[in-house]
Amino acid sequence: AVGLAMFAIGLIKKAVIADSVAVYANPVFAAADGGAAPDFFTAWSGALAYTFQLYFDFSGYSDMAIGSAFMFGVRLPLNFNSPYQALSISDFWRRWHVSLSYWFRDYVYIPLGGSHTTRWPLNLLIVFVISGLWHGAAWSFLLWGGLHGIYCVCGHIFKARLHFPKPVGWAFTMVLVFLAWLPFYETRWDVLCAKAALLANPAAYAPSAARVWLSSFDPADLLTMLVAVGLCLSAFLMEAFSVRKDERAYYSVAGNPILLALLVIVTVLFGSSQGNEFIYFSF
Repeated sequence: AVGLAMFAIGLIKKAVIADSVAVYANPVFAAADGGAAPDFFTAWSGALAYTFQLYFDFSGYSDMAIGSAFMFGVRLPLNFNSPYQALSISDFWRRWHVSLSYWFRDYVYIPLGGSHTTRWPLNLLIVFVISGLWHGAAWSFLLWGGLHGIYCVCGHIFKARLHFPKPVGWAFTMVLVFLAWLPFYETRWDVLCAKAALLANPAAYAPSAARVWLSSFDPADLLTMLVAVGLCLSAFLMEAFSVRKDERAYYSVAGNPILLALLVIVTVLFGSSQGNEFIYFSF
């Protein structure tokens, strides 16, 4: 029952949230790939949608894997701890893809000397560049890993000198993470530059574009999006609680057959019928 609860929650993250958000992310990127130039509002909405699509896709399939293993008596560690609540890049990597982060820490960073050496900035950069290559042999993944390496090095250097309020630290961290997802998604340099230019060009924004974008939703799409937003918030809270409480949240779900049945019903009613593939399948 506990494994089934984990699997059901992961399935909702993937089939309901990630695939629903993909409806708003994929067309924007596809248009840009085809040479079109979406306005500022559309470009940002597509990029933000991809940010959440990527997280819930990966977190969802991780939960399904963990739940499947749990049903066979195999205990795998939880892999996410609400990374989009992180207050710094270092905090983000303690929360995002925890199993991979710990592996690189134990088998790459520490053997290189870790933080107990004067070359710790180089050690950090090496770890993140290798983590980029782990995703694929492409310059875009190297850029993504290198950006996070630079973020972490700068964060460690200025940590004792700069003290931001938590909301400011969170916002700044999310902007850095968001910008780093661009090369993660786009492997072509010319297209990446074009997309970055759109995101950085407020002059391309027109109020009419927002009205057109909003008017394109029919009531069913809007309802699905509202449900997805609600489930996003619920999933964030569920994940943070379950990690800190050592899976107790899943036990409470498993002990409530009605709640477990509701998870399945929500998946059936609001699950995307488009069958989007798992983003992380290629990794």
